[in-house]
Amino acid sequence: MNRTAVLIVLETALLAFLALNVWAVMGNGLVPLFEQALATDGGILLTADLLIALTMVATWTYRDAKERGANAWGWVVATYATGSIAPLIYLIRRTWRDRHAPVTRPVRAAA
Repeated sequence: MNRTAVLIVLETALLAFLALNVWAVMGNGLVPLFEQALATDGGILLTADLLIALTMVATWTYRDAKERGANAWGWVVATYATGSIAPLIYLIRRTWRDRHAPVTRPVRAAA
């Protein structure tokens, strides 16, 4: 898949997820969402699974951002504060920058 298609998929996912967030918070408020998530064994399981998944994503984002000279800890904090929103934004920015970066070729040593 080329970078333009990747950007379209990521941006669509971000917009859809942001709309879902707005809809859920407007309908219930933020505090009841957390109360409901922890009210049942299934909700606790899903919350634990989400935290494990966010930790894996935050670890990858930290390493990748650090390699690219970005604010690695800022992305980790944003991931835990916003859930999947921050990693989606990070991937969009990363893909956009890669798409617009000049192509560099590795220098080969003379044989």
